[in-house]
Order: sequence, then C-alpha cells, then structure tokens
Amino acid sequence: MDVIRSQKIGSYDQEVVFPPVGSVGVTQFDHQHDKESYFQKIESSMELQNRFKSEAGIDIVSRVAAMLHEKSGLRVRIAREGTRDYFAGLLRAVDNAIQIHPDYAPYDGPDWEIGRISAQLTWNILLKQVPGGDTIIYDRQWQGRADDVVFRKKFPRYAYDPVGLQGNVFKCLMAKQGDLTLFNPSAADDDDDDDDDDDDDDDDDDDDYDDYDYDDYDDYDDYDDYDDYTNLYCYGAGADAQW
Repeated sequence: MDVIRSQKIGSYDQEVVFPPVGSVGVTQFDHQHDKESYFQKIESSMELQNRFKSEAGIDIVSRVAAMLHEKSGLRVRIAREGTRDYFAGLLRAVDNAIQIHPDYAPYDGPDWEIGRISAQLTWNILLKQVPGGDTIIYDRQWQGRADDVVFRKKFPRYAYDPVGLQGNVFKCLMAKQGDLTLFNPSAADDDDDDDDDDDDDDDDDDDDYDDYDYDDYDDYDDYDDYDDYTNLYCYGAGADAQW
C-alpha cells in the first residue's frame, strides 16, 4: 500500500463516469474511438506496475497469469493488437460506489482485436479492506445496443438504470483484503465499494485466492484464432461494476 499512497491517482472522464472514480492506467473504455491514443499511453500506464516490481518485488499481472495457466492448462499472455500489447493492470480508487454498467469487448470494441473474443473473464484484487466493497452480480446478460437504447442513462453515460435488473437473481461477492475474484463481466453487476482495486493490482497478500468460481469458464478453448491463449486484459471502466 505504501507504493499506492505515493502514486499520483488520475480519474475517468467525469462527463462519462460520475461521481469521480480514481484510476491509474489507461482504459479502452475511455478510448473507444481513438485506438492510436490508447496504445500511445500504454508505456506511461505501466508506471505503477513497474513500481510494484521494483519497490515491493511483486509482479501482479504475472501472478494472475500463472494462476490462470495453472487452472486452465492454456498458455496465458497479455492481449495483443498486431504487435502492440493491450494494458492489463488498472488500479481504481472508489469512494462511494460504481453504478451498473456494461463491460464486454465484442460490444465495446467491435473494431478492436479484443472484439473478436468468444468469452470474457474479469479479475479483481481488493487492496484495502473497507466498509462495503461488495460486488453484486446479476443473472442478466447485457444485450448491447438494445439495452443501451432502453436502459442507458444520459448522465453519467457509463451507467444503466437498475430497472433493467428487476426480477433477476443476483449474487453478492464480499471480498477480503488480498482476495482475487473472478467472474463473467457480461452479466450485470454493480459495486458497493470504498477503496477497491480493479482488474489489476494487488497488495502484498494476494496469495489468498478464496473466491474462484469457475462455473462459467469451462470453455477456455473457444478463443477464436488465439492459438489457445488466455488473454489478460484490463477492460472498461471497472471490471467489478459492469453490465
């Protein structure tokens, strides 16, 4: 946590994500229509991860990659567009909560390489224990543009009206500090959170992987044209609060 405390924290575009959500790293969500700008920011976005490696001796993304390889038996690498790697390892600092919103690459990045995936897996690590911090996942698949028209809010533009979830079963994930949590991000969910990390970073204690739930992830071999790779990719405005 000392590394994070001394790190400059940015934020998402507040015209899109509000109340403000702190972040370190670049997201495809903020660059959906400007691919070149996204890839130009990859190197600078690695600052925090490089500090974790040099100052704390922790390679967070490699730890998660090793776990995915162990559990799936597949080779694991960072998602790639041609010769350029995507960014994996977004840190988020959340003061209140993150509203229901979508996070599914085939809808959000149809013209990107990640838009060709056949399934998506999200991973979060909680860096600091806080009141709340729960992730709520609903048994409701996002329907892309059809849901955008009916349920997407005018402000903030990333969020969706909860009325679209009425009557759907949900599950609440209550993470402990250091927990690695994996889930299917094409299902609806929101985040009752305080200081949660997103798709990416972990603390010194991330050996505590208590929240694996592989029920939805039996089809690892379905990644079209990916040579049986599992691709690590930090996607969207936050992997633990998406619909």
